[in-house]
Amino acid sequence: MKSLIHTVHLLLLTSLAGLAYSQVSQIDRDALIALYNATDGANWRDSTNWLGEPGTECTWKGVQCDKDDSIISLRLMLNYLTGSIPKELGNLRDLTHLDLQRNSLSGSIPIELGNLKNLEFLWLQFNSLSGSIPSELSNLTALQGLYLYNNSLSGSIPSELGNLTNLGWLWLQNNSLSGSIPASLGNLKKLVWLYMESNSLSGDIPETLGNMKSIEQLRLRRNELSGPIPKTIGDLKTVQYLDLAYNSLSGNIPSELGNLTEELYGLLLDNNSLSEDIPESIGNLLGLKYLSLNDNSFTGAIPAELGNLTKLETLYLYRNSLIGSIPPELGNLTNLIQLRLNENKLSGSIPEMLGKLKNLTRLYLYQNSLTGSIPKELGNLSNLTHLDLNNNSLSGNIPEEIRNLKSLVLLDLSNNKLTGSTPIWASEQALLNMGTALYNDNLFDEAATIVPDAETTEPETAKVSPETTIEWPSPYNGVTPDASYGLEFNNIGVLNSADATIYVCLRIFTDGLSSSVNGVSQFDMGLKVASLSDATVQITKSREFNAIGALNEEGQTPDCSGVFETTTGAYTDIIQTDTSVLETTWNLIDPTNLILKLDSAHELKAN
Repeated sequence: MKSLIHTVHLLLLTSLAGLAYSQVSQIDRDALIALYNATDGANWRDSTNWLGEPGTECTWKGVQCDKDDSIISLRLMLNYLTGSIPKELGNLRDLTHLDLQRNSLSGSIPIELGNLKNLEFLWLQFNSLSGSIPSELSNLTALQGLYLYNNSLSGSIPSELGNLTNLGWLWLQNNSLSGSIPASLGNLKKLVWLYMESNSLSGDIPETLGNMKSIEQLRLRRNELSGPIPKTIGDLKTVQYLDLAYNSLSGNIPSELGNLTEELYGLLLDNNSLSEDIPESIGNLLGLKYLSLNDNSFTGAIPAELGNLTKLETLYLYRNSLIGSIPPELGNLTNLIQLRLNENKLSGSIPEMLGKLKNLTRLYLYQNSLTGSIPKELGNLSNLTHLDLNNNSLSGNIPEEIRNLKSLVLLDLSNNKLTGSTPIWASEQALLNMGTALYNDNLFDEAATIVPDAETTEPETAKVSPETTIEWPSPYNGVTPDASYGLEFNNIGVLNSADATIYVCLRIFTDGLSSSVNGVSQFDMGLKVASLSDATVQITKSREFNAIGALNEEGQTPDCSGVFETTTGAYTDIIQTDTSVLETTWNLIDPTNLILKLDSAHELKAN
């Protein structure tokens, strides 16, 4: 955190240095005035100096000039701009940075923006822009970053975008784009992040995407893509996160995916129509932390080679047609937090080796054909909160060691062939916190009951440390907003009145580009209310956002709604209180003591 604040401090000092400007050209002045008039400038959040006398243009809020009095940057993010983008902005021929993100702009993207031949970054995300992506944007040959996500854009992706050979970041997610993915995007050899999830894209994944030799993030999730996964994806030696989930992909997983390097930490292929065996070569991906292959039609056995993935934290293979036994080699995955093999056709016994998974919190093996007894070694899983073995053919007594699972809040052993009495005691605190009953409706005299340990006279009270309840109340900060607000984010900040702390997640940006501090780009933050009268909060704790890869209640990867811009010290976020959902802006006013002051708050209304 100190590194982050130090960065902010240096950048703020640089920005305050300033320069004295004389007068921009009349064409540039007219373009700025056209923007002011077209977007209700009188009601902007900040319109400092706008429409001032000729010669003052370089002092107008968000305008930056170079030493030759040319406008090179126009940045008005989160400034309450409404209306449409005027075509006159295409006259700002020296512009390198155009940032109009997080406003309420509507209408289409003017084709005239294709005249900005010097433009390096274009930020139009989080508006209500509609219509198609102009093919004229392909004229912006200097462009490095194109951010059009979270709008209402429709139509196809222009194949001409493949001409933007300097492009490093192409973010088109959360629109209504349709048609196929242009094969020409394979020409983008410098592309680092390609985000196109949550659209209506269809057709095959082009084999040419295997030519993107610099790609680190490839996200095509939640589209209507079909056909096989191209073998050429195995050529993406720099890819770190590959997300093709929630499509209609078919065929097998190409064994070539095993050629991806240890840089790959996330492989998400769930919710498709993939079939055949899971290739053994997946066991070569030694850097994997998250592997989701659930909700497909995989057959065959679980490869023992998955036991090589010792960095794995999440393994989801549920809702397939997998057969055979559970490989004991999965006991090597000592970093595993969640293991879900439920709803398959697995047989044989539960391996004793699973008792080595000391970090495991959830073990779901239900609705299979497992036999034999419950291994006593499962009693070693001290962090286990959910153990679900229902609907198998398990037999014998429930091992006494299960009583050691003091963190357990859900135990389901129903519909097996178990005998004897239930040695489970229930933590009062766990039941209060989780609202979940422990139950067992097998052939017990005390079926479907919760009973204390026979050697204790009173139910034991849970020992819940501040670190797990008050310090960090959830595995990742934030809550899922009510759908009636129509927000694009599935996770927003939340005020916890119990400890007067706002729990938020924020992403780090520098000069409008996604950035990081010590290699971390997204942080959970705890903002303790410092002064109600001054509307200030203090950063009292921070951690990497969702480091364990927890999913929300809908099985989705949670978003991070906050943005911290190091060049300005501005932090924007959507925060839920007890009664409202607010769009907020904060400013870092005290870098030493990490104090932020509320600049504005706008209540969002449900639809």
